[in-house]
Amino acid sequence: MGGRTSRGQQITVGSDTTTLSHRTTSENTVNSTGDSQANPATTPKEGILSYLKKKPLFSYFLMDSPDAKSRQLFQGAQLQIWAIEALSNFATASYTEDKFGVVQRSLPSTLTSLLNLQENVEKYFKLAVTSSRRQTKDSITKDAGLKYLLQTTLKSSLYKIVNTFGKHLMSLKLQPDATRKLKQFIEYKE
Repeated sequence: MGGRTSRGQQITVGSDTTTLSHRTTSENTVNSTGDSQANPATTPKEGILSYLKKKPLFSYFLMDSPDAKSRQLFQGAQLQIWAIEALSNFATASYTEDKFGVVQRSLPSTLTSLLNLQENVEKYFKLAVTSSRRQTKDSITKDAGLKYLLQTTLKSSLYKIVNTFGKHLMSLKLQPDATRKLKQFIEYKE
């Protein structure tokens, strides 16, 4: 296990000067304090970043924002928005054009899926913690508005189905929870 020694990196912050040196072996990386790290491909840049993240002043700017993971949920929601619109358009068109009721046979499962998705999106908006102190470059992108567009599309699609089928929807065999949610849309209370 012959290791090679690389040059140390010096970081000066204010009056503090710290030297980061790493000794790399074939299996792991050992830093100057003797701690073993599992990643052998640690670059000086990564070492500097990890050091700076431990400092309070720099960690504020270098750490991920609290809502970063929740933003990833809605990052590519445009495809789902189009799918929701297509489902509602097929369902509403089937009311007048589907003589044999093929689409209407799957209407209970379609409605249940849309209602469950709408409930989960509403839960997200109720629990979401917005970070108004920090504006990140991700919040400026067009994907930031997709979560609101998804919410609006779900409601409008459900109302479109409700307006088309009216009171006939209550005769569908749905689970009690889905029936309760659907009743709110039928009574325009959602």
